[in-house]
Amino acid sequence: MPARRRGRPPNKPIEVNHGDGIDINSKDFTIARNELYNRIIPGALIIPPEQARALMNVAKLNDVQFEILYNEYVNKQLEVNEQIPERPPNYAAQSITNNGNSMRYEIQNYVQLRPTDQLLSLEQFNNVANRWKTNDFDTKTLDEWYEEYKELFYNNPGTTTNVNVTGNPQMIAFRSKNKQKALQNEDKTRPVTDNKVPIKFNLKENKAKYQLHKTALPNTFLIDIMYCDKLLYLIAINVNTRYLFAELLNNKVGRNGYANGNLRTTDSVLRALDKMIEKGMKVKYLFGDGEKAFSSVNKEEIQRKYGITFQSVPRIYMGIYPSFMVKQNLRRKTDPMHNSLGIIDRVIRTIRDMAYNIKADVITPEIMNELVDQYNRAPHRTLSELAGFSVSPTDVENDSDLESFIIRRIIQNNYNVKSQPGYQLDAGQKVNVFNEKDTLMKRRTIVQPGEYTVTGYDNGVYQIQGEGLVQNIPRYKLRPKKEWGFIFKMIFYLN
Repeated sequence: MPARRRGRPPNKPIEVNHGDGIDINSKDFTIARNELYNRIIPGALIIPPEQARALMNVAKLNDVQFEILYNEYVNKQLEVNEQIPERPPNYAAQSITNNGNSMRYEIQNYVQLRPTDQLLSLEQFNNVANRWKTNDFDTKTLDEWYEEYKELFYNNPGTTTNVNVTGNPQMIAFRSKNKQKALQNEDKTRPVTDNKVPIKFNLKENKAKYQLHKTALPNTFLIDIMYCDKLLYLIAINVNTRYLFAELLNNKVGRNGYANGNLRTTDSVLRALDKMIEKGMKVKYLFGDGEKAFSSVNKEEIQRKYGITFQSVPRIYMGIYPSFMVKQNLRRKTDPMHNSLGIIDRVIRTIRDMAYNIKADVITPEIMNELVDQYNRAPHRTLSELAGFSVSPTDVENDSDLESFIIRRIIQNNYNVKSQPGYQLDAGQKVNVFNEKDTLMKRRTIVQPGEYTVTGYDNGVYQIQGEGLVQNIPRYKLRPKKEWGFIFKMIFYLN
């Protein structure tokens, strides 16, 4: 019997994953690392990135993971190539002739050819320099040559970080009065921090009082992408009826296989939307977040092909920092306004909870279809409260009169919220703004630092201006600042 051929089958192309993400603790990353590290041999040439990317398990990594792994591999191969057996130095013999290069030239050449290397220790530098044929080693000690090496090493781009010195190290950094008192010097001249940004914001209480509930024209849907391990789903929910659709973005391969490439693209989203419409989805207005696949949708084409008006939801800033934190402000990003996408965020959490309840590790298409069917047929708490009796999304979807009644109830409830004392904020009002949490960065305060003023109001959100930013913020994420002059006037007027 002929021996079984090892490796990948012939004529089967390897599909390179061009996605993004930074997770380097995954099983796939570990397998890929072992595959590439097996090519590390003392004295071997570095494998070009194109050849490394074509390895079976390395191809499964996304572009960010591959860049991290390839840099690791290059450094490891260079490190192995530099690990030569130690032998006694023989610099004196090298210095007998003037035919050798200068130490300065050899050090400079070594550093320039290895821009990604780590700094050598004195012992490592001694082993490397022992191989050079130089004419002036004996003019300085090994320690002095090592200092020259370090100087040239740190002149390489990327080896040093220039830091602008800011702040006042003599200033007392605590905000509490008792700590300031304990650290103050005898003549009371030590400066104290002027940070007066509030450290509390009762978001839960504000949300209960001032949050508005979303309503829309009939046949308005919200869409988002739901991630289930390697499977991605397009989720669509009717704003008014809460009727749910879900379609897989992965292409089916064989009996139980699903392709991993070309998932978050406009084409894949439109294909999933086609399937939803075939299943009876009646949509006239479509709202999505900042997903690349959504933002690149041709609005005119989708209007012509489906008769759908597509819009992106408003966005808010995440993690506002004071002006002196320049680097953090440059990395500041935005996120979809969750009072616009709150409905679809909640339904995705509900689907995950349902999958957990039935002990499903991965939500396969068969399981997703069953969960969606159960969700649509089960009584819905919010809809039932608005209708005054137990109703499901299917009930409301199939009864236009019931949908109209629920819309009127939401509008009435929102009117009651906006009519209560404290909701209305006038133009020019100074406010504290809730500081949204960015999961990739550490916010320093729960309230945005700086001075912010109300400049307008439209469609349930206030326009806020300050610190060079114009933001649209819902009322429950704003807290009027106490203006004592105004309060004293009101007390005098009431008396």
